[in-house]
Amino acid sequence: MAIHGNSEVVKRKLLKRDFINFFKMALNIINIFRRYPIFFIIGVSSFLLNLLLTFIFTESLHFWYMLSFVIATFITWTFSFIMNSLFTFSGHGKSGYVARYLGYLAIYGAIGLITFTLVYLLTTILGFYYLLSVALVGLLMSFFTFLINKRFVFCFKEN
Repeated sequence: MAIHGNSEVVKRKLLKRDFINFFKMALNIINIFRRYPIFFIIGVSSFLLNLLLTFIFTESLHFWYMLSFVIATFITWTFSFIMNSLFTFSGHGKSGYVARYLGYLAIYGAIGLITFTLVYLLTTILGFYYLLSVALVGLLMSFFTFLINKRFVFCFKEN
């Protein structure tokens, strides 16, 4: 009976330890993403600006939708960098701003290759409306770009 009683104690201790570890992990995830709402608001603003510019370049200026999207994307990357620098990751060091911006463009250029390819595939191959393709891919890339910005662009550390 004592052996059975000990196993119950061990099980309770393991459950308590698992709960504590789960709680710590959950708090860590919350801490990692606590600035995400600001990033999200800036991202939505950038996204809407991107859609508007893509639409204007395509429908009013009669550019090919991919050229419109690429031009609009470069404009919104700059807007997004400035806004995230000022608001989302405002605690980063102020030195090396130009180098940080060039690094941002390099990282986003690599991400852009994936983004542009997905938009092209969704629109040209699968027949989605071009603005819907832009919207779907933008949503898909949101969490990924937050983590990239936090870790590599702004090298932001929580206080």
